[in-house]
Amino acid sequence: MKKALLLFLLLLPPFVDFAQTDSYFHFDSLPSPQEYTVNEPTVPVLTNWKYHKGDDIRWADSAFDDRTWTFLSPKLNLDSIPAGTFETIGWFRLHILVDTTLLNRTLSFLMTQSGASEVYLDGKLIEAFGKIDTKNIANEERYDPQEVPMPIYFKNSRTHVIAIRYAYTNALEDHKKNRVTTVGFDFKFAEMREANVYKFMTSNTVTAIFIFYFTFFLALSFLHFTFYLFYRDNKSNLYYSVFAGAFGTFFLHIIVGRHFMFPDFVQSVAHYSAMLSDFYIPALLAMLYSIFYKKMPKIFWLWIVLFSLDLILSILNKESKILGYILYPIFIIESLRIIIAAIYKKLDGAWILGTGIITTIGFFTVFFILNALGIQANFSTAGWAGFVLGIVVIYVTLSIPLSMTIYLARDFAKTSKNLSKKLIEVEELSAKSIEQEKEKQKILSTQNEILEVQVTERTSEIEEQKKLIEEKNKDITDSINYAKRIQEALLPEQSSLTNIFPESFVLFKPKDIVSGDFYWFTQY
Repeated sequence: MKKALLLFLLLLPPFVDFAQTDSYFHFDSLPSPQEYTVNEPTVPVLTNWKYHKGDDIRWADSAFDDRTWTFLSPKLNLDSIPAGTFETIGWFRLHILVDTTLLNRTLSFLMTQSGASEVYLDGKLIEAFGKIDTKNIANEERYDPQEVPMPIYFKNSRTHVIAIRYAYTNALEDHKKNRVTTVGFDFKFAEMREANVYKFMTSNTVTAIFIFYFTFFLALSFLHFTFYLFYRDNKSNLYYSVFAGAFGTFFLHIIVGRHFMFPDFVQSVAHYSAMLSDFYIPALLAMLYSIFYKKMPKIFWLWIVLFSLDLILSILNKESKILGYILYPIFIIESLRIIIAAIYKKLDGAWILGTGIITTIGFFTVFFILNALGIQANFSTAGWAGFVLGIVVIYVTLSIPLSMTIYLARDFAKTSKNLSKKLIEVEELSAKSIEQEKEKQKILSTQNEILEVQVTERTSEIEEQKKLIEEKNKDITDSINYAKRIQEALLPEQSSLTNIFPESFVLFKPKDIVSGDFYWFTQY
């Protein structure tokens, strides 16, 4: 899937047809200076080379008879060429027929490669990219010229032979361990001005597209990870952050590959960035589960175990293509199942995510079916058709991330609206509570005033009653005191008793003021 994505994004300038007859390449299609336009440069890729495995310097000679050699594309796709065709070193030869108007003029060739090479024109070495050492393969230095225009000069004769000595000692090992498929080179011819324009457009324009993709997804990853940090209950932001970061990492190694001329370094970066980019499909599944399921289903943890095994094998540089071929179709089918089931159940936001996922998977499915049927899609169509196709390609590559972003933004906005409504409700309830508290305080204040009046009135009544009781008590006390006086008047004198009985005494203690007892004596 990622390889197909790379093909869609490589929107290079349009190509012009070129002819090949009996292994001769005709430069008749190259425009003259008057016909040259910047918008349509002619930079054809030369693919029909004669090839022989091994190494012999005599094969550089233009007079060498190579009629027994086989035709082979110099891309050296190890998945499609017969086993043993290329192992460590080989020679490529191309017979060309130059238009007379281009003789004795400085043209240019553009080359990009995975190994090391020596370029010969009519038996003479004109360029060397990297270092080839068949005696000590450890001294081999791979180098990628990155399609920097190199001068080439055709003298006098129209017929010439370009021979390329090409070496890549670790090609088979890298193909097995690092999943490297094409281990060869591309070779293109153009006039010098065309080559410079072509290099500018392919290097700057396409790289700008990749940089946009990388920074765009990196920014999305950082943004949604920040959302997750501030609101951890919504784990879909975390999974989408991993998805966007992993998806963007895929474009990073493409950028590195287009601007660094040392294949070993580029391959190392590509290997590790590819491992990081592999996280985007499990992250997609995790996000869909978190959105449409209350909790992660048990089968998800099986996917995680299988994915972890594939990742460990990749880290150890072990062959894991079979596991990868099984995992990714399962992930894709499971993603479709989740989103189709969500759409069928009419779950909130299912159509938004479904539009992006179904569009992308459907587009790539059609593309793979066409390739399986032998129908090659042309992504370098000129004019309005090319423009429309480019827009479609950009939409397809961005449809899943954009649909996810729209869904999460919509979910965030919906949450914000709900929070705003809740805030309004809280403010209204708070206002009601304050009003009720004021009413309560008012009632309490009124009741206090009433109570104070009642207390005052009751106190006044009590004081009146106290006063009345005190007056009555005084009257009663006065009456009792008067009775006491009467009683004391009736009792005999104490002195009379002591005169008669000197050693006598009277014990008379009334309980209160007056007693109910009387004592009496007399003398005869």
